[in-house]
Amino acid sequence: MGVDLSAEMLKSAYAQVIEHSLANVLLVKKDFLIYETDHKFNAVLFSLSLTSFGEPSKALQHAWDLLLPGGRLVVLDAQLPPKLDRLTKPVLHIIRKFLEATVLGDPDMRTLAELEQLAPIVKLEYFRKGTYFVALLKKPELPIA
Repeated sequence: MGVDLSAEMLKSAYAQVIEHSLANVLLVKKDFLIYETDHKFNAVLFSLSLTSFGEPSKALQHAWDLLLPGGRLVVLDAQLPPKLDRLTKPVLHIIRKFLEATVLGDPDMRTLAELEQLAPIVKLEYFRKGTYFVALLKKPELPIA
């Protein structure tokens, strides 16, 4: 299932569904924060989108609530490289205006800290000198009675 407000993103997703002959994919044009379903999922993926949510902590909690016990939450996102903090801090206001104008997200968001509010990060990989990362969290299994 893919949920997005952007018709263009859904069009792109649909092209992938067709290209890979996927039969079990449903694409929904809706605000993820108000998306409701009785269905629970094995996995939820945020792909370069979490920092663009106005309220990313709400998006994360909503995704967590949609996961089955033992389900996985995967976040692929970008951040200002931590090693460049010294250089970016003086011009952060300019970077922020650019990112807000292009809907690329919040440069101040500490995504990993937000994730750790839900559960410990199981796996974390960085790419491109720390600019991009993939984080994996696993929702605890239900206790066996």
